[in-house]
Amino acid sequence: GMELGEMAVRWGMQRDGVTTLCVGSSNVAQLEDLIRWKEKGERERLGPEVMWEIDRVHMKNRNPVFANDKVPKEWYGEGLIGENIP
Repeated sequence: GMELGEMAVRWGMQRDGVTTLCVGSSNVAQLEDLIRWKEKGERERLGPEVMWEIDRVHMKNRNPVFANDKVPKEWYGEGLIGENIP
């Protein structure tokens, strides 16, 4: 497993079109975690299955207007309102 913060940093680093990750830390330990996650993300990419599952969760929950319980597991590359899923 990995911490949620690590997953978020590494996912953001791998997304096309993301030029900046806005992160913050409240203490030195959190800053060290961010640096470690960034360095790990540069060495090891998340696999396509992990990226897909994160994208699916995001597409289902990104905005209350679009989030619902009717989206099945087999999306076939399209969301409930017809938008493309990365």
